Amino acid sequence: MNTSNYSRIFALLLVLLIPTLSFADLSDLKVYTPLVEKGDFAFEVLGNTTIDENTELGGFQYHEFEFEYGVTDWWASSLTNSLVVESIGGLKYNVFGWENTFQVTEEGRYWLDFGVHIELEFDDEKNKSDQVEVRFMFRKSSNIFEHIFNLNFEQDYGSQAKESLELEYIWRSKIRITEYAAAGFEVYGALGEVKNFEPIDE
Repeated sequence: MNTSNYSRIFALLLVLLIPTLSFADLSDLKVYTPLVEKGDFAFEVLGNTTIDENTELGGFQYHEFEFEYGVTDWWASSLTNSLVVESIGGLKYNVFGWENTFQVTEEGRYWLDFGVHIELEFDDEKNKSDQVEVRFMFRKSSNIFEHIFNLNFEQDYGSQAKESLELEYIWRSKIRITEYAAAGFEVYGALGEVKNFEPIDE
């Protein structure tokens, strides 16, 4: 089987698997890279819908739009806006976000590439807290392999803040199949509040 057939099979698996996943905030399921490209402009759309026989769950939709620009060789900034459709209700504005990525090390100069990502989220609903997130990003790349690890610290703030500092992690490894295709896996986990980590089996 040649590499083009592998690429087609991988793309088909993605199409089959994505509709079975449902998460309230897809930005929590995104791997962030520490690399920044000056002058690079990007527009990204994330979206999902929940399919469930339970009317309280089925029909929920989440849509996020992000505009990112590489300001310098080491700093990229982006604005995000998200909209939700509740299972019972219409489309409404949800969260406005401001994100900044800082590339700390030059790509390939050290054993690991390193960067920091800072995100501020402002919830439109007055009864919910705003959030700040600091993400440490590590990347190791070779000729055909790439590994990225994100370590995320999240903190609610504002008058409605209830939770203390929380820790999450993200890992992605992939192998390049062709110039235009790659295959790999991603792992996401949340350890809970830093002052009281949850058991590993949870």
